[in-house]
Amino acid sequence: MLEEMPAVMKLISIAMLMLAYCPMAEAKLRTVVIDPAAGGDYTGVQTRLFYEKDASLHIAQKIQSLLKSKRIQTTLTRFDDYPLTHAERISIANQEKEAVWLSVHLGQALGASHIDIYTLDTLPSQRRETNFLIPIEKAHQPWISRSILFANTLQETMPPALQPTLIHSDLAIASLLGVNHPAVMIEINLDTQTMQPAVFQNLLDELSERISIAVATFIKKERKL
Repeated sequence: MLEEMPAVMKLISIAMLMLAYCPMAEAKLRTVVIDPAAGGDYTGVQTRLFYEKDASLHIAQKIQSLLKSKRIQTTLTRFDDYPLTHAERISIANQEKEAVWLSVHLGQALGASHIDIYTLDTLPSQRRETNFLIPIEKAHQPWISRSILFANTLQETMPPALQPTLIHSDLAIASLLGVNHPAVMIEINLDTQTMQPAVFQNLLDELSERISIAVATFIKKERKL
């Protein structure tokens, strides 16, 4: 089976096999890994106000700066406009010890602006295509409760203008597949049809600040556990 898998996927699978049952799941967090969506030739969602690849990077860099001011160690999966495969993103995340993963995405809302937050899931492996050595639900299991706690903390911090903020814990999200840490994906869905550029930019900065506060709050909760 190993011989048939790509080299990067082998490494991720072996790491998952080792980490899924180890005490690290109970360790205190040290690093925040922020994953801005898209990059390079893949622009992601395009609207009249933003390309997802640019807006997600702006938010990620702003969050990183704010967390550094709080003396919280952070890293980004990408620091500029270049492409990354999912395997490369997950490899960056899983090289970190005692980390939390935040994937940042933006979308075009069909109605009112809102935010969706996705956590790690425990969907059975037979309901998805994977190349991992162990069932993905077992690999994710040690991190589920802390992922939900992280999602709840984010939800509590979001601005009222973007309510309702929905948390999804029962969907298979590609951006989270294979992460060996507490992990969430935040998707900021904006109604850009009538939004002015200045309002959009201010909203991105406000969201970056609120997300950084939520991350710092979550880490404090973790250290008290």
